Amino acid sequence: SMASGDGEGDLSEWMTNLPLEGKKKPITKIAIPGSHDSFAFSSSLSTSLPISNDSSPSLRRVGSIPGVRRFIKRWAITQSLTITEQLEKGIRYLDLRISNPPQRDDPDGSFRCVHALYGSPLLQIIESVREFLEKHPGEVVLIDMNHLYGFNEDAVFTDMMQTMLCVLSASQLVLPPNIDRPICEYTLEKLQAAGQNVILLAPYLGDSHPFTDILWSTRHIQSPWPDSDKIPYILQFLNRLSEEWRMQKNPNTLLVYQGVATVKGRDIALHPLSSLENYVSRSMTKAICSWLSERSSDDGINIVIADFVSPEFSQFITDINLKK
Repeated sequence: SMASGDGEGDLSEWMTNLPLEGKKKPITKIAIPGSHDSFAFSSSLSTSLPISNDSSPSLRRVGSIPGVRRFIKRWAITQSLTITEQLEKGIRYLDLRISNPPQRDDPDGSFRCVHALYGSPLLQIIESVREFLEKHPGEVVLIDMNHLYGFNEDAVFTDMMQTMLCVLSASQLVLPPNIDRPICEYTLEKLQAAGQNVILLAPYLGDSHPFTDILWSTRHIQSPWPDSDKIPYILQFLNRLSEEWRMQKNPNTLLVYQGVATVKGRDIALHPLSSLENYVSRSMTKAICSWLSERSSDDGINIVIADFVSPEFSQFITDINLKK
């Protein structure tokens, strides 16, 4: 059915179409497709702006040499689909690294996503999410702002949050778990009935922070990093995670399975004409797909992320929810 395209149509509303049994499970116990460095697709990353402020000073210096940024871009691209395409193809967890660029890097001064190069303005990404959810209100999207660069003052964070809240409506935000609302009570059935479809995650800011009441934090999600470019090792790492997690009756956090190979600077230097995609990521994502095809709904699979996600990747994950 993939080829004829009808399988993909379902992916845009897979949460809406999930059987009731799945909708009644806590969101910690359903399998959810996600993407790694979600915004790092080709048309997003800029070679006209300087190397971004998430990079080392030495990389930023080298980056001022003409031509170097185009080379870096081949290794900085992690996705082939835009945010809108990812959402339409079933991705529901977005991994964002957000930068507040110094004035000299970007006279525009808007918040941008970053991965060695400056990417799309944050606002553009949040608008894509909002537009998608207007068409598909029963889907729930997790936006994880898990790295923030250049956020040296609270005022900068407040500024970013206000920017986002101008685009999203407060009523669509899923409020974070607390003493009276344990995470095991969060089900798609309840969220869909309440019209809540955005979960905002950010680094933990302290209880007195003005946004603590609407932001989920690192206390609500675990994301163990395999930190390797060896595919068998990464699969073994994910197996161990699954074995541990399937034993938990009531997980008290979300869990991210990182199906991601991390390359070292040395590998990049030794393969200057390759790209992240050709060097390791395409085969990593293929391996993760075949690993996923062997999992069932009892295996403790929750959020799964990869580079270069595709409809097939999403389908393998959403199918897990239907497999006993």
